[in-house]
Amino acid sequence: MKSVVGKVKALGRRALALTADVTDRTSLERLLAATLDTFGKVDILVNSAGRMKRGPTIDSVERDWKEILDTNPMGVLRACRLFGRHMLERQYGRVINITSLNAFISLLLGLRGKEGGCAVVNEGVGGRVGRSWVCVNAIALGVFPTFLNSELLQSSASRNC
Repeated sequence: MKSVVGKVKALGRRALALTADVTDRTSLERLLAATLDTFGKVDILVNSAGRMKRGPTIDSVERDWKEILDTNPMGVLRACRLFGRHMLERQYGRVINITSLNAFISLLLGLRGKEGGCAVVNEGVGGRVGRSWVCVNAIALGVFPTFLNSELLQSSASRNC
């Protein structure tokens, strides 16, 4: 991350590299403050943090569900509320919520659960920003391998062969 910031600054542009925790409002407040100090405004917010845990729901651990819900729908909601307020005051902004195809499968099945949470927040936030130039959208990604899901994908592939 720091090497990218260095390259951007070498081009004579401003850059900022910070880590934030979407489960911690104070962390997001620090991110907003640092962004405003560096750039003076926020035009675009991309919510891309997410967690997942696959397995039979009947065997799931409650702590896993709490972590998923606190990160996925609640993390999106926290960031949208905090950064969105700044955007509404300026009458301009773009919010892009990264979700997954699982959100729509959950919605189709009427299960607005852990996977459908981001889509539900997106509907709620997008429908309530009123008449302003703040636009809220979601991008639903398909499955691609990451360090979070590689073991799951490998075990699924071996079962399907």
